[in-house]
Amino acid sequence: MSLLAFHRILIGVAVLFCFGYGIWEIAAPGRPAGAGSPVVGALFLVFAAAFGAYFVRMARVIRLGGSGGGDEETDRSPVGLGPR
Repeated sequence: MSLLAFHRILIGVAVLFCFGYGIWEIAAPGRPAGAGSPVVGALFLVFAAAFGAYFVRMARVIRLGGSGGGDEETDRSPVGLGPR
């Protein structure tokens, strides 16, 4: 398994964990919801969205084979070793 594949799996698990924990913290069945529970739940939903956006951006950059939005001059590898 390559490091890139491991990174994809790790980010995917982070998205699922943050989303699940955020929903669980907001719903909080069977326990009194303190003032912090909805806040923590919403924060973890924001984390899930951020990790999800990162996951999509990473997939797009990998698919295009570049840095994700620079010009040709800045997308070259260092020291003139050819394309990345």
